[in-house]
Amino acid sequence: MNIAFVLYDKALQSGITLASDMLNSASSLRNHIEQREQPLVMSVVGNMKKNDQQIPQIMLHTHHTFSEFVDFDLVFLPPMWGNPYPAMVGRKDILSWLRRQKENNAVIVATGTGVFWLAQAGLLDKNTVTTHWAFYDKFARQFPTVNINRKASITYNDNIYCVRSINSQTELLVYLISQFFGPPIAKIIEKHFMHEVSDFQSEVF
Repeated sequence: MNIAFVLYDKALQSGITLASDMLNSASSLRNHIEQREQPLVMSVVGNMKKNDQQIPQIMLHTHHTFSEFVDFDLVFLPPMWGNPYPAMVGRKDILSWLRRQKENNAVIVATGTGVFWLAQAGLLDKNTVTTHWAFYDKFARQFPTVNINRKASITYNDNIYCVRSINSQTELLVYLISQFFGPPIAKIIEKHFMHEVSDFQSEVF
């Protein structure tokens, strides 16, 4: 399985690192034959740039740029801190890359304001989605052809999952791990990564 974590300005890296930890831990619980025959490959996709402003942030290493023609099975769009629009200005490269991944049947998970990228790319028209609660009104004004569900924490349409927060992303990951690696492994991951362990049931998104 080839997984991409998209890195852009103002991205909350916890949306990347927590997901990668959960997926890597789940993969390691498989038997050695499965790990060898179906390896889990995780990459950060972004454009490297110098930290000219000396922002006190740990910088993630990027493995691919948006101009490379690498196809992924699963794509994660982390949330952005604050107003998402400044980070999206002039980023046609990311929008084109997302359209290409969608055309190649990638499953896409967008968290919080990461959903704005999909809407801007035209991948959510007439779909029902969710995003971070603080941006419901702004999202509705900017993308009137997209139906926003203000009560849902997770939505699903046509291989695209939209989640409200990193906490909701963690819940979704337990579900996805159950689908990819089986319920027993998902239960172990749930036990170690979530505050409260419940009798996990997949909900209809």
